[in-house]
Amino acid sequence: MSFTAEGAGSGRWGWFEASGAIRGYLGFPKPGEFSTFEIMEASIGLAPIQNKDAGLGLYVGRRLQDWNKIDQTWALGFMEPQFRWDLLRPSRNGLTGAFLEARYKDFSLTAFGSGIAVPESGPISTLKDGVFTSAHDQYTPPADSTTLLGIDTPIRYTIDMPPITHLILKPSVGGILAYDGAGFFARASYQYKPVTQPLLALRHQGILNIASSQLEPFLRPQIVYSHTMGVDFGYHTKWVTPWISAMGDVPEEPKLEEGWTTQRFVPGVCLSVGADGKLPWEIGVKGSFLQTFGGVATDVGFLSPGGFGSIFGNRYPFRSAFSLGLNRAFEITPQHRIMLSGRWLQEFSISGTMLSPDVEYMMFKHFVVGLGADFIAAGAGVASNGGGGYVAGMSGYDRVRASFRYEL
Repeated sequence: MSFTAEGAGSGRWGWFEASGAIRGYLGFPKPGEFSTFEIMEASIGLAPIQNKDAGLGLYVGRRLQDWNKIDQTWALGFMEPQFRWDLLRPSRNGLTGAFLEARYKDFSLTAFGSGIAVPESGPISTLKDGVFTSAHDQYTPPADSTTLLGIDTPIRYTIDMPPITHLILKPSVGGILAYDGAGFFARASYQYKPVTQPLLALRHQGILNIASSQLEPFLRPQIVYSHTMGVDFGYHTKWVTPWISAMGDVPEEPKLEEGWTTQRFVPGVCLSVGADGKLPWEIGVKGSFLQTFGGVATDVGFLSPGGFGSIFGNRYPFRSAFSLGLNRAFEITPQHRIMLSGRWLQEFSISGTMLSPDVEYMMFKHFVVGLGADFIAAGAGVASNGGGGYVAGMSGYDRVRASFRYEL
């Protein structure tokens, strides 16, 4: 069982603005080992112009932005890094840097620049005696043994870690141009920045230790840059807002070395259509279909499994998937209400299904406590063209969870 706590808020005092959001997790029965928190947003800024027709502001820090509908709806983590401590319910982390935001009537422009790149975060693991371990129940460690010439052979890893400055002191740029009228809306975005998931390489040459009868490979993280582009279109109506979104990702080639097996990030495209709206009896609905193309390639090196396989995993958790969410609020008093919601996720490429019902109770307009569950099943590990393994990877992690949050 896991317990989630989160809070978010923002304020404006004259020209000065500040915003922040934080989320923390507490796991049972070992809360001391399975606990963490993450600052998803923390920014300050000056906004000398803010009125109905125009706005201008300069902000610094970690800031959440609406970059692309696909990346937000499907939690892909291409344009903003993800907080993946809870792999079943990842959340967005804002990019870190400087943001210039300008608005005039229905048009808005955001420019982003930074000298650092903060990657996504996830379950914490430790390396002890060459073996990766973690108290996190969703953590999947690298294999600690293999069969070599018919003999079960231990694997003991060493991390070849470059200086941390080589990993995070990486410049990034990006921008968003948007139009949001009374009906039609559109958005185009672009980023040139490091991929939010570090690429991995494993040294396979000379790793057999005859004396100890074990394999002793080295693991090394690499940072590669990517051009990421997105476009969104939609139309607001009284009852429903249909939309269509596309996102393309063109990573640069990694550095290859003799004697190393290296993960590859290759170009890919994501397309999605969806709608947000209300059904009769005040039932909210959000539905979308996602199709991804490319983006998956086998590793380069002696240990490459061939085909679309990778010993490191891949960046595309979905291939052909549909998501439907429903919610309904029941007001008890103006300050108290009960909220029921549920989500059905279907990954067609592997016959995978995830169902997530939730019930929440809001007290005094700000405090929300909740109870939910996740049920997962899958028929195959990955799609025939690679990727799509998210639901299969989570199969077997059925659970009950509790949450608490404070809303301003």
